[in-house]
Amino acid sequence: METDAEAAARQALTEMEQRHADERARLEGELRAARAAADAVRRGLLCGTDAEVAEAVSIVLASAGFATEDVDDELGEARGPAVLATRGGHRRLVEISSTGVVLVVDPDHRPPERDDELSVVAARALFDWWRVADWGSIRAAVLGEDAAAAASAAAPTSPTFPEDQGPSGWRSWLRPRNGR
Repeated sequence: METDAEAAARQALTEMEQRHADERARLEGELRAARAAADAVRRGLLCGTDAEVAEAVSIVLASAGFATEDVDDELGEARGPAVLATRGGHRRLVEISSTGVVLVVDPDHRPPERDDELSVVAARALFDWWRVADWGSIRAAVLGEDAAAAASAAAPTSPTFPEDQGPSGWRSWLRPRNGR
C-alpha cells in the first residue's frame, strides 16, 4: 500500500524516464542526420571523385550563403566539374581539379592564361572552414577582394552545419527546455 506521496513520486519518475527516452531518441536522430550531412561533405572534399567533390563544394558554398549552379554541361566534360557561385551580385566559377584543389575564377574577367585572376583553394581548407561554420573565410577564399562588398548580402538562411546555435554558441539542445 502506497501513500499519495509515494504514488506521486513514482509517477513523476515514470514521466521523467519517458521524457528522457523521448529526448534521447530525438537527439540520436539529430546526430544521425548531422553525421549523414557531414559525411557527404567530408567524403566529397577529403577523398571523393570529381562528381563527389563538386557536390560537396556546392554544399559548402550554399552553407556560406552562395547560390550555386552546376555548369558542367555548359563547359564540357574535358574541363572537369565546375560550379557557378553567386553572392551579392558577385559571380565566381569554381572549377574542381582531380588533385583535390578548387580553382576559383571570376567568369566576367577571365584572363586567357588564368594566371593572375585565379585563386587556388585546397579542398581540405574548405572542409575545415565548413566544419567550424567559418563562412567568412569561405566567402573570402571564393570572392577575394569582393568579399567585403558581398558581406552585406543576405546571410545563409539554413546553414548545413552546425544548426540552431544559441547565443552562447552551444547548440540549443544543450539548453534546458521549459525550465527543466
